[in-house]
Order: sequence, then structure tokens, then C-alpha cells
Amino acid sequence: PAIWPASDVVFDTPEEAAESFVSEVLGVEPVLSDFMGGDSRSGEIQVFSPGESGAEPTDRLERGLLDLRIIGPNDGWFVIGAGGPGMTIESPETLDLVPAGPLVVSGQGRGFEGTVVVTAYRAGDADDVLDQVITRGGVFETLEPYSVTLDLSDGAPGDVIALIVRGDTGLDGDPGDFASVPIVIDDPTP
Repeated sequence: PAIWPASDVVFDTPEEAAESFVSEVLGVEPVLSDFMGGDSRSGEIQVFSPGESGAEPTDRLERGLLDLRIIGPNDGWFVIGAGGPGMTIESPETLDLVPAGPLVVSGQGRGFEGTVVVTAYRAGDADDVLDQVITRGGVFETLEPYSVTLDLSDGAPGDVIALIVRGDTGLDGDPGDFASVPIVIDDPTP
């Protein structure tokens, strides 16, 4: 399962998938590294803060690293997860089966004035938010633990849910530190 885009959307390149994720999910203009291939069907792209006007690319701050893979019957590129130096999701883990109800999400993070935003949305549709909670993490360079309870009761068995945790920056155009994992709503019937 992927976190972006929807299963019926096909991107021919990893760059297209990354650009779409950053603009549609993070809501900022993409500032990306070159694609770093892992194998013929996967790789990574770094997401940066735009930095100061006129800043050299070497002065840009990395905000996250997108994991990309070719999947699906049409061999499209998808974002399957994200992590970075300033934000982690420690629980739940990638592809965990979770109930359609309360879910504790925890990890470590940082943000402007300690602001950390935890969101659950149906994978491929950033506007289909199941729940969002604002909490507190570390400030500046300090990562501190966070833990929130999200309400996933609107999820249906088999739904792939994208969890995304972001640190606010207080700056327009900066995506902030972020991490994201897909989870799956479990079928409670035996």
C-alpha cells in the first residue's frame, strides 16, 4: 500500500509522484533533490525547505525523505512512506493492521514553538481526513516525544490510511519536518 497518489492515478516518473505529494499533501511548492535509485523499481527523493531567497541548494535544510516505488498493474510511481531527521513515527509501524476506532500515534519530533500536527487521511486523498490532532514536540534542534490518540472510527476494513506527522515552521512555503507511514484498517470479524 502507498500513501500517495490514489490507486487509479499513474505517475510515469518518481519526480512526478514526489512533486504531487509535496504540493497536494504538504501544501507547498516542491523543492526536491534528484532521484536516488535503490533498484530498478524504487528509490528516494529528499524534500527541502526553500531556504532564504537566493540561497544555494547546499544551504537548504532537509525536511524529509520520500520513499518511492513502482507498484500496481500500470507500473506507476507511488510514495510509500517518508521519514526525516526531525520527525519520527514509532508507533504504529508501517502496514500495521489497526482497528477502526481510537489509535495511539507516538514518536519524536520538533516544530516551531513545539507545534506538531498528526493527521490521518485515506491514502491518495489528502482532503479525506479522518482525524487531526495538534500536540507538542521539541523546539529548534531538540526532538521530544509526542503521543496522541486519533479517532479512525470512520475507516472501513481494508482502507489504507496515511498517517503524517509534521512540525510547524512558522514560515510560508516551508513544509516543516515530516514523516508518514501507511496503515490498514483491520476487519474485526473472525
